[in-house]
Amino acid sequence: MGFLVEHCSELESSLLHPQNFEHSPSGQWLAERYREIVPVILPDVLHCLDTGEPLAPRSVAAVRTSAEGILAGRVPLHTVLHGGIPALRVFAAFLQPHHSRLTSAELASILGRASVVATELGACWAHAWSSAPSTAASTAASTAASTAGSSEPAAGVPAGADTEVHVPDLVAVPGHLDDADLDMVLLAAQGRSNEEIAQATAYSPHAVKWHLGRAMRTWNVRNRASLITTALLRGALRPRTRLMPPAAIQPPVPQDPQKH
Repeated sequence: MGFLVEHCSELESSLLHPQNFEHSPSGQWLAERYREIVPVILPDVLHCLDTGEPLAPRSVAAVRTSAEGILAGRVPLHTVLHGGIPALRVFAAFLQPHHSRLTSAELASILGRASVVATELGACWAHAWSSAPSTAASTAASTAASTAGSSEPAAGVPAGADTEVHVPDLVAVPGHLDDADLDMVLLAAQGRSNEEIAQATAYSPHAVKWHLGRAMRTWNVRNRASLITTALLRGALRPRTRLMPPAAIQPPVPQDPQKH
């Protein structure tokens, strides 16, 4: 059993806690969706985050089925688009007291996968929601077909192969931090140590530590795990998934010419 799967009951209780949702009609609507979906898909999601394996088609089907049963006029669009934020916050808070059990690379990989899965499931839900009820039948049919025999993973869900690796492809969004700071936060989110970041950017390890420290002070966080989580929640890093050969994975180079 994986590290996260071991804590499935604890995480489910936290995800469904009323304090995660606004005291408004849209907030209560989102809480209802969580109560409907989380117990069904959480074990599979945690297995995916632990292993990097694809989500089971039945989990994606459960998300689509939920969306197809909701009238679009019941809830504002921004609530749908930001539906994964409470889950990411709960997940980040859970990792804080447990992060010592994980290496920096494992922690960054889990956080990256969590952001990717939350974004992709949210997009899947929003697409099915916006298409219902006119295309509900065709969506259900395609879901049934994929569940019955498709060997392809759901779009955007981590998949493994001997010759390719899944990259939680986190893209930096300019404007949140100085360019050099943001580039190093991105590399840290990819699981690289300070020494590896220094090698990738031609900065010294001392400079890397200084830039990451400045980013932490900017966002008032105390450690690397909180820094990566805050970057994801603030939108400074955005997830994008793709399959690529290991040789094609290259780190970005900071634009800041200053070397410390």
